[in-house]
Amino acid sequence: MHFLWNTFWSYIENTVFMWVQDCYKKDIPIDSNMIQGKVKSLYDNLKKEKVNLMPAKDGLIILERGLA
Repeated sequence: MHFLWNTFWSYIENTVFMWVQDCYKKDIPIDSNMIQGKVKSLYDNLKKEKVNLMPAKDGLIILERGLA
């Protein structure tokens, strides 16, 4: 379970990192509140959809999505 929890958070961390980079490239100002909001939004959406993530060689793959 610990491994899957780390995988879940790694997915969120990578997604937020890419979002921050995209904002930076587009010269969109962001602050810590916006980043926290993005993390919370991703977390809530993934939990609501009951997404199961597993590691893959090139990143993470979504194994299945359950319906809430």
